[in-house]
Amino acid sequence: PMDGVSLVPLLRGDAFQPREQLVSYSLDDPNQCYMITDSQYKYIYNQANAVEEFYDLKSDPRESQNLIQDSSHIDRISNMKAALIQWIKANDDPGMLDENDQFVTSDVDVTQANFNCNCMGWRWY
Repeated sequence: PMDGVSLVPLLRGDAFQPREQLVSYSLDDPNQCYMITDSQYKYIYNQANAVEEFYDLKSDPRESQNLIQDSSHIDRISNMKAALIQWIKANDDPGMLDENDQFVTSDVDVTQANFNCNCMGWRWY
């Protein structure tokens, strides 16, 4: 089975209830990257050196200001991180979490990464 929501009601002009949160992921171990968004905020976890990113998509749609260290967002970041961990567990992705249900980390030379604000965040090209 495929995880998804039918867009038929939307295409017909009927009532459509989008998901409250969307999850995306890319790459393979040791460079996994997971993202969760609720349309206003986006939390990203990069397995490479445990780099975290957090953006306010309404005020910063180009994702140029990483707010991960902004203490005014600590609860929101914590909630989104917990929701992402819950999604990973529910979707049986054991390679992303350790035995304590914490994100795994890999030592990668992040100086080889480039930032692309039109995608999830840091990428290796």
